[in-house]
Amino acid sequence: MNINHFENEPIAPSDLQNQPVEKSCLYVVATPIGNLNDLSPRAFHVLRNADIIAAEDTRVSRTLINLTKSKAECYSNHKFNEKQSVNLFINALQSGKSVALVSDAGTPGVSDPGFILVEAAHNSGLKVIAIPGPSSVISACSVSGIDCSKFIFIGFMPKKQNEIHTAILSHLDLKCPIIFFDTSNRIQDTIKDLSTILSPDSMFCLCKEISKKFENILRGNIPTILEKLQTSNIKGEWTCILFNASLKENKQTDNQISLEEVSNYFSINRSKAAKILSIITEKKRNEIYKDFK
Repeated sequence: MNINHFENEPIAPSDLQNQPVEKSCLYVVATPIGNLNDLSPRAFHVLRNADIIAAEDTRVSRTLINLTKSKAECYSNHKFNEKQSVNLFINALQSGKSVALVSDAGTPGVSDPGFILVEAAHNSGLKVIAIPGPSSVISACSVSGIDCSKFIFIGFMPKKQNEIHTAILSHLDLKCPIIFFDTSNRIQDTIKDLSTILSPDSMFCLCKEISKKFENILRGNIPTILEKLQTSNIKGEWTCILFNASLKENKQTDNQISLEEVSNYFSINRSKAAKILSIITEKKRNEIYKDFK
């Protein structure tokens, strides 16, 4: 086994800044999730020297542009315009320019815009380079004290109770931690909604404002977490990990979730939805169809 997995000697940040970035290359740049000191020297270098920055919100990215003294042209690339703006960036790349793709915080494409541009770059035969960095999901795993060698990340939790139930129940059979994002005005309601179907012994690790001044970690079973949330400052963004979860005893989950809900949530047909419900409820698929005629 090669214990030295680094392929190069480190370059001093001052020397790195003077090196040109690759032309006709799309850089996917991870940016700080709350602490500007987490901006890596490579990310600093790319943002400083790229010809164009594709930003989720140009106003948010202005902080990094000013910090790096970047002279790049900055254009928006958010969920409402990324399908329309992709040609602008691809044309720029094909003309020999370098493009740095950033989201407001963390890594583009991970519950943030970005994958459409990256896919288009691959399809156009253009080079794509990752500039790794901060991730609230991975950071939460590292401080949770949970075995996260396998986990599932489902992005932002929906607001409606039936959709919340669907999101969790559809993955519960995987027997691994389920990670999701939630907001300060929703987090208590989300846990309360889940308490109606999950055993009280189901465990949560809730991480708030990772890397920021008021970073906080709450860990415990459902009653403990609800109690801690009532006495904590809950303002901020939450990265939530559900683990060691089980259903309430004798809970009829098939009355909580329907074929249509599963089918609509995952945009799948009734057959695949029935397969998911079969695993959750431990019923045969023909029984599932009979229950929801």
